[in-house]
This record gives sequence, C-alpha cells and structure tokens, in this order.
Amino acid sequence: MHLSDRHRAVLRSVRALGPVSRKDLHEQLNLRPNTVGELVDDLLRDGLLREGEPAPSGRGRPLVPLSIDRDQRSVAGIAVQVDSIQMTRMDLLGQRLGQSRTWRHSRRSNLHNDLVRAIAAANEIPGLAAVGVSIPGLIDTARGRVVVSSANARAASIDWPELAALTPAPMVLDNDMHAVAAQWLLQDRIDAAEDTLLVHLNDASVGSVLLIDGRPNHGCILGGNELGHTRYDEDTDVCFCGQAGCLERIFSTAFLHRHGDNRQLLDVAALPEAAPDDPSAAGPSPIHRVRHHLAMGLSNSINFIRPHRVHLISPLATCTLFRNALENQLKSLILAGLADHVTIDWSPPPANEFAHAAGWLAMTTLYFDHWSRGYVANL
Repeated sequence: MHLSDRHRAVLRSVRALGPVSRKDLHEQLNLRPNTVGELVDDLLRDGLLREGEPAPSGRGRPLVPLSIDRDQRSVAGIAVQVDSIQMTRMDLLGQRLGQSRTWRHSRRSNLHNDLVRAIAAANEIPGLAAVGVSIPGLIDTARGRVVVSSANARAASIDWPELAALTPAPMVLDNDMHAVAAQWLLQDRIDAAEDTLLVHLNDASVGSVLLIDGRPNHGCILGGNELGHTRYDEDTDVCFCGQAGCLERIFSTAFLHRHGDNRQLLDVAALPEAAPDDPSAAGPSPIHRVRHHLAMGLSNSINFIRPHRVHLISPLATCTLFRNALENQLKSLILAGLADHVTIDWSPPPANEFAHAAGWLAMTTLYFDHWSRGYVANL
C-alpha cells in the first residue's frame, strides 16, 4: 500500500464530506474525472474506501457513494508511558475496537523487549493499515533515536529502524503530545488557523505542544514544547533530566508531601483551596506554590508565543476552585494587550488517552504527508 499526496487528498475529502461520489471528488479536488477514478480504484483495492448503493441522479449513471471503509482496515496505537505500554486498535474513523492491552514496565525495564511484544500484538490485527508509537521526550528523527525520555532510562539505546522492521505496516514514532495534537486536529477540535498551545497536566507530568497552522512546532530535535522543564528555585525531587526545580516536579503530590501537605495533587474533593494564604503563616502553602509556579510557566509561554488558544487537559478540569484561581492568576500575569485575545479552556483526559492518541498518530500516515515530521518507516 503506497499512498501518494493525491490518494491522501481523496481520503481526507471522503473522511470530511462522505459519503461522496466520484463526481463530488472531481469538483472538490479539481482533478480530472479519469484521475479521480484511478485514485478511487486504488483505495478501494487497498480496503481504505468502500462503495455504497448507487443513488439515482437524474440523467446518466447513478452516483455511487464512497465512504471510509471501517471494516477491512484498522490501525494500532502504542503509547509508552512511565509505568506502562498501552496498545489500542481503532478503525479508520477513530472508533476504538475491542479492549486495550497493557504491558507494565518501569523506567529501568527492558523497553525494547516490551515494544517487541506490543508490535507483535499489533501484527495480529487483521488488515493492519498503520502503527503509531508515541513516547514522551525528545526524538532524533534523522537517526531514528529517542534522545531522552521520562518513560524509560534506556529508551535512548533503542534502534527504532530495527523495531519498525518487525511490522510490514507503516510505522510512525512521535512525541506523545504530538500524538494528542494529531487526535485533536483529525477530530476537528482545533481550528488550524489558530496557533494553539495544548498543555497536559497530570501528577508529576507536564507536557505541551504548540500547533502552528495545525502542525506541531518541530525544533532542531522533535519533541513537545518542554514546559515541564521550566526551572524554579524550589526544593524538589531530582527530575529524570538530572536537574531539580522542574515544573513537573513541582506539579506533583511528591512536592506537596515534601513540603508538609499530605493531600494528593489530583484529589479534586480535597484540593479546592482558593482562599488567600494565612498572613500569620511563614509563607505560601504548598498548593499555592504549585499553582503560582504553574501560572508563571503558562503566562511566560503565552507572553512569548502569543497563541490564540491555550487548552489544558487535566483531571483538575473538574476542580472549579483550582481552575478559577489559576485563571485569575494567569490573567494578572499575561501582558495586558494579550489577555483579551487568548482563549483558555479545559477538558478532562479520556481513558487510555495516549494509546488512543497514538492510533490517531498512525492515521496521519493515511491522511497527511509527514504531518509532524516524526520518524516514519515502511511508507
């Protein structure tokens, strides 16, 4: 299965507008009818499109509606996280199929062997069209290497071309926040005309990605925008990057406990603390310090890059008092000229979100040409 830019253009149009006829595609894509016919025939043969029942169209032949085939082909999403590898199967419109699978691992486990098992499981999927693999960290796409990752201390030693050779399907490796961005773009949850900063907040994990014209900011080494490694003069655990004071070490239950607050950071029922600090106390409470440093990191990013929209994905999306307090602090720190032009919104993370996002990442090989410039093999 080799897809050209024109094949992908047809798939995008059918996905966005379908069911559509060949005549519709001819008019939509400004391609000759014979060219459209050849492209459609290729996609039908590869099981990516299917034909519906012909519909009467007045004079001439009935129009045959085309839609994305949701039965013959599917994709696999494999997400490497700090304590697990998750795999999910999806059809070509993003519907999850069956139960997700999970392999447990640690930062020092043999990630290569765990991924071999996950890829072997993906190869068992009938009609496998593509595999997406996501991992937090920095990726050297030219060499097919993970430079550094919070998920595993041995990730840098993995030979991704060797792993890609284990599956005949196209395989794309990318940062986990780029995978989330792929999902958002393909689900039309973002406007490609808006520069958008997606931020993922979880316990001891702060990830972000900047989308420009709907595509991730690349940089010299592929990765998310490392908001989590904004550093402060704070007493924290040492981060996997080797430094202390990183924002994602501050945004953690470990930081609260280290400074005398025994709550869990994501315990929404226990966390809503929006009142000002006790003036008789020695200093701001740990949760106020967490919120203050998060607001500082976000406001500096907003002031620097001037996005149209900032979307925060976090379990704390349901904690109204924390959200309101953070947004009020943000508004006081964002440049006055920007405050009225930046939209800030929230959503809670879905179950198995990174595996699902990795499945959408796999689908970028079908709908886009090198959408994120991730490491792509077998195309």
